[in-house]
Amino acid sequence: MTREAGHALRQAFAAARTPDADPIEAMTRMILAAWTAGDQYRTLVALGQRELNREAILAGLAPAREEAVAVLRRDQDEGVFAGHLPAPVLAQALEALRPALAENAACMWADPMGESAAIASLVAAGVAPQRAVLQVQALVRRDRAAGDG
Repeated sequence: MTREAGHALRQAFAAARTPDADPIEAMTRMILAAWTAGDQYRTLVALGQRELNREAILAGLAPAREEAVAVLRRDQDEGVFAGHLPAPVLAQALEALRPALAENAACMWADPMGESAAIASLVAAGVAPQRAVLQVQALVRRDRAAGDG
């Protein structure tokens, strides 16, 4: 099951990639993809943060985390994301934020697509709150329009 979760996240990240995305859009797409794909594995991820199988679960999710670290590291160097934490630490903090939000049933019902989680994660990564809101809203609106057309 751990390998399946890691594979699902890698596939979601691959599907979310767009070659012309700016750094904040790329991170937003990764967060939204993780939220959607992670819904199926939410319990497993939560266990990975608390239980005895932590190492096995974290190892299974490592490839997805490595991609997030690479995006953060590259864009920290460009000043897009906060540089107060090393990229691996920031990626792990962001990874821990999503299950915490998902455990709140009200958040899941109010935010099934992960828009609030994306905004919270971008702000935690150092993006100005208003810019994070506008980025997520614009991306969701653009993706919905593309899906309708």
